[in-house]
Amino acid sequence: MSGNIVDIFKFKNKIYIAEGLAHLASSSGAIYELTKNGDKFTHRKVLNFESDAPAVIANFRDKTYMVSNKSFYELDLENGTYIKIFENQFWWALYPQSLTIFNEKNIFIGIRGGIVKINAIDRTMKFYTERKH
Repeated sequence: MSGNIVDIFKFKNKIYIAEGLAHLASSSGAIYELTKNGDKFTHRKVLNFESDAPAVIANFRDKTYMVSNKSFYELDLENGTYIKIFENQFWWALYPQSLTIFNEKNIFIGIRGGIVKINAIDRTMKFYTERKH
């Protein structure tokens, strides 16, 4: 499989590959399901992001969340659909690198310069950065 692989993850006993690239004016990506039959691996596209690039993915209970270069998603990998919880956000040039989920009201994204706290239930967010005195 060619492309810019950004994550390989497991969800409900299946293996997925996220690929994408955000560079200059272009941004795109996809998520593929990986299957093995004997010694051969195959992949099929589950989700396509024509104008967004996956950056970080995390599972929490029976849900998968994804931070892209500019949005935050709840993914439905089984049905090949998603919900954009936040779209075209300020972190587009701040390179999201990490995602941890304590519960749906406490989701944290590590970006350059700070941490974004997301509440996916109330659809609110806060940005935390170092306070300079």
